[in-house]
Amino acid sequence: MKAIVTTITLAFVAVSMADSLVASDVATVKPAGPRSGASGKTFLNAEGSDNNANASFGVVEFTPAAIGAGLTLTGITLSLTESNAAFSAPGMIDVLLVTDTATSIQPANTALKFDASVPGGYITQLGAPTLLGKINFTTTGNVNSGQIDNASLTGAGIATLIGDVQTGTKFRLVLAGETAGTAGTFAGIGNNLPSSAPVLTYRTTAVPEPSSFLAIGAGMVGLLGLRRRRA
Repeated sequence: MKAIVTTITLAFVAVSMADSLVASDVATVKPAGPRSGASGKTFLNAEGSDNNANASFGVVEFTPAAIGAGLTLTGITLSLTESNAAFSAPGMIDVLLVTDTATSIQPANTALKFDASVPGGYITQLGAPTLLGKINFTTTGNVNSGQIDNASLTGAGIATLIGDVQTGTKFRLVLAGETAGTAGTFAGIGNNLPSSAPVLTYRTTAVPEPSSFLAIGAGMVGLLGLRRRRA
């Protein structure tokens, strides 16, 4: 009998690609409420309580299209473009995932305010915060506009954020200075700086389902049996 030796190799190929998500809305929330006028959208500030009437925390809203649970997200980074002024001052800025995506962040909602009892002004105005990462804002004064500041998002809320991106669920990030003297100044939406809007970048990886390979393997085994009977 003629011997037939067949080797079947199944390669689980993971396909990875870069992707990004641009902010759909922003707000700079001051003691009197969200900043009004065109500047309320074109700029995005996180200024500590020492900045008095201009103290603020920033809100960045994302409205993703669902990408499906079959994609794995890694290397998630928030990128902000500096848009600086004479009052810009260095400091660490916390990036917080918050739970309330329903409360309006528009200027008309003056009930949404910076709370001067804490340096960064944010307590729970838009729900409970979870730390995702930090931005090290190093600029003093009106220089470095256009510089990109990045925060690698790896904190306790990252699984929730990933789930929101996968399912197409709106989510919000809050930017709050860690110290009273911080004055982080960034571009919002519609700013005239190039590539200025806040953006999340990440890599998506799709791994074919094991069931697909099992089906292929079963088919190959069937063909092998057929060849043996014919031999």
